[in-house]
Amino acid sequence: MTAKESGIYTEGHRDYITVEGGKITGNVYGVRAYNDEVNVTGGEFISKHGSRDYYAFVCDYNSICNMKDATFTSDTASGIYVRGTSNIDNVTINAGANNGWGISYYDFSGTLKNSTIKTTGTESYGLYSSNSGEVITLENNDIDSKNIGIYLAGSGARTFDIKSGTIYGEKYG
Repeated sequence: MTAKESGIYTEGHRDYITVEGGKITGNVYGVRAYNDEVNVTGGEFISKHGSRDYYAFVCDYNSICNMKDATFTSDTASGIYVRGTSNIDNVTINAGANNGWGISYYDFSGTLKNSTIKTTGTESYGLYSSNSGEVITLENNDIDSKNIGIYLAGSGARTFDIKSGTIYGEKYG
C-alpha cells in the first residue's frame, strides 16, 4: 500500500490495529498511531519524506505499539518515534536523515531487543531519549550511527537497562 500522506493514520479512538506483513509506504509517515494499540508481526514500513521530523512508524501519545520481525526504512527521514509503551523485537531500522533519529523515545517505557538500528545521515542518532522518567531495556541490539549511538537529552532521571549488544557512534558511542 502506498499513500499520498500516511500509509495508516489513526487518531485517538483507541483503535486496535494488527499488521502481519506487506509493505506500507507514506510520503509523510508509513504508520502514525495516536492513542491506539498497534501490533506488528512482520512487514516493511517506509517514509519517503525528506525531513528528520517524519518517520516510517510513529507510536504517539499513550499508544501501545508492539513490533516484531519488521523493517522500518526512511532514506531521508527518521525511523521510529515512540511516545507511549512499546516492545520491539527483531526489527531493522534504517534512517538516513541528516540530524535524524533511528529511534526516538519520549515518555516511553518498554523494551528493544534483538534489533539493528543504522543511521547514515550526518549528525544522526541511533537511539535518542528526550524526557525523564523513561524506563527502557535494551538487549542484544546492534546500533550503528554516523554520529552518536545513544543520546540522552533533557533533564531528570530515566532508567536504561543495557543487557547486551553493540553500540557504535562514529563520533560518540
